[in-house]
Amino acid sequence: MSRWPPDIDPRKPPPRRAAVERTDGKQSAEDGRIQQQARERCKQSGRCSRNHRKVDLRTGHRRELGRTRHKGLDITERTHACLQEVGLYRCASHCDLVEAHFSGNRFAGAKGLQRLVRSGAMQEHQVRGPKGGSFTLYTLTKAGAALAKRLAVKHGLDSEQRAWSGMVKPREASHDADVAKACRKEIEALTARGARLRRILIDAELKGILAKQSETARARHGKEEADRARRKAATELHLPCDDQGHVQIPDAQIQYVDEAGNLGRVNVEVGTDHYREASVKAKSAGGFSMHGGKGGQAPNTRTSLSSLGGGGGRRGGGRSSGDPASVEI
Repeated sequence: MSRWPPDIDPRKPPPRRAAVERTDGKQSAEDGRIQQQARERCKQSGRCSRNHRKVDLRTGHRRELGRTRHKGLDITERTHACLQEVGLYRCASHCDLVEAHFSGNRFAGAKGLQRLVRSGAMQEHQVRGPKGGSFTLYTLTKAGAALAKRLAVKHGLDSEQRAWSGMVKPREASHDADVAKACRKEIEALTARGARLRRILIDAELKGILAKQSETARARHGKEEADRARRKAATELHLPCDDQGHVQIPDAQIQYVDEAGNLGRVNVEVGTDHYREASVKAKSAGGFSMHGGKGGQAPNTRTSLSSLGGGGGRRGGGRSSGDPASVEI
């Protein structure tokens, strides 16, 4: 004989007892007061009022960085910003991209960049730095460059803006990565003044424009006309040119529109260990905004500019600032 009563099934949980409802309203008021106290305690402790799970990130926690400094940006917007930057400057280093677009969050940065690599838009390389160590560098595939150009135009850049794909020369990789970082600093300063970015031209594109106009004139009218065409092209691009027709080409040129609607330019140059003092002085005198790179480049640039008495170049045809401390190191 079963020891359980016939109306009880041990396999089923016992039924819940119905709450006793009071008609005088005291029970509902008491329940509301208890629930309000629970919500206040949970709000102070940062825990959910029902299941006591964390809903807010702790102040200073590494996961909070991405929300406090870049509120409203999701992973897609961050990866698109990285894709656009690599396309504009042909390459960028892992550390610079993580610092600029993921607030220094290494975990989120690695996740986002690997997402681009797996999609086939970006390629990852290990290259050697100026001190002999290796670092991670990113370039774009052709499909990634096409997407980067569409993103650049969508964000207000000129329709003629070019996006680059393919690996740079390994021995120039560290320098080219520094160019992207230097241009980012210049753009931040311009944006703070109310300017709008219009176009980025790196040295390869500037050389191509000069060579195309020069060779077209040479084929039609000879060397003298070629030199005249090259000087004209340099003047249109606001690049310094001497009497012999030698044009000084920066590592990158930032074209922007100021608040008054005027077109301005910043010619950005990153110093290297191979720069001689005369070369640094000539570029600074030509209005270039000089920046120091990794390794020993920065001291060389600082020493040369200090002896010159000049500083960070000029913007939009203005004069040099005359302050050696304005050089980015």
